[in-house]
Amino acid sequence: MNCVSQILIKASNHESQLPRLSPLNYNKDGSTTRKTMPLSGEAIRLMNYIDDVAVTLRRVLATIPSLTPEERARVAEHFINTRPNAQDIAQALAPR
Repeated sequence: MNCVSQILIKASNHESQLPRLSPLNYNKDGSTTRKTMPLSGEAIRLMNYIDDVAVTLRRVLATIPSLTPEERARVAEHFINTRPNAQDIAQALAPR
């Protein structure tokens, strides 16, 4: 038995041990238990952008301790005056 065959056999053995997940749970009347609509690709893309911003902000927070007080003041001023900011996005997302 070659190496590839052994890997495939091991993978299939592990796969059979994994629980089978159904995409939806169905009730007795045939309805699903899903309470929310699936997201569009655009909504998912926007959520990924927001995640990227959060990662960037964590990097900013990690770097702040290395700044001098003067640098902190300049960065703070820049941060406060940058548009759009999180409040602008929150307002745009708020229900109308």
